[in-house]
Amino acid sequence: FKFFQLYEEKDVDGKFYERRWRLIDENKKIYISASTRYFDEDLSDSEEKAKKEIAQVMKYITKPERYEIAKGIKWYLNLLDETGEVIATRKQHFASKLAAEKARDEIIAFAKKIFLARDPLLTICIPDDCSMCGEEDPYSFRMTLVLNGEIGLVNTDIIFRRFAEKTIREEIPAHLGVKICWVSYEQFKLFETKYCSWLSELAKEGPDAGVLHTKLEILLKEFKALKNIYPKATLHDCVDGNDENRVFLGQTVIVSDEDIECD
Repeated sequence: FKFFQLYEEKDVDGKFYERRWRLIDENKKIYISASTRYFDEDLSDSEEKAKKEIAQVMKYITKPERYEIAKGIKWYLNLLDETGEVIATRKQHFASKLAAEKARDEIIAFAKKIFLARDPLLTICIPDDCSMCGEEDPYSFRMTLVLNGEIGLVNTDIIFRRFAEKTIREEIPAHLGVKICWVSYEQFKLFETKYCSWLSELAKEGPDAGVLHTKLEILLKEFKALKNIYPKATLHDCVDGNDENRVFLGQTVIVSDEDIECD
């Protein structure tokens, strides 16, 4: 919310507290403002209300079809949500429809610039004192491989999985740190869909910054939810008592007695 400012309006109706938010750039140019005012005595209450409204505004601000351009005494410009309710307004009147459309395009262009400037990043662990302990760059030269770990040998044979991981690490350039994540087939397909959706937008000659930002947020949310799955093992083989189905700490899932069929 770097470019959104909460400000005190000049009192015109006897109310002591009157606040609005507005979208401004580094030169203090105002692009669009709140359609509502906040009369809270406590500033933090107004801030919370403003954050909720701004989050709603940011869903629609880059979409030209969500703008209302109409004429009263003069032309005016509003931003509408999907129900047609006014959620923000340009506190300015225009002499022509063309001037209002130009203002709309300026708002959209500036909003897209904001999206590009504040794309989400993966979560990193930072100590309370903000010291990084030699890991000042947690992003460069790192890669994650997301693999289907539920179908075939990778979910029944830990030896095969070890072989696959060893081969991957040997073939990847030595200066890259690699993390290998074996996920369920369902999660793999879900991640693949969201990853390809983001790549498709990114590959366009002129990707829509708002769409790209939203798809990246969705992708990172799914990425953070990835969970390793492991081959199953039992503590005791009811058939012949051999130890072929061994338990490896951190590499297998122990099956309870209720899951074992014994004669």
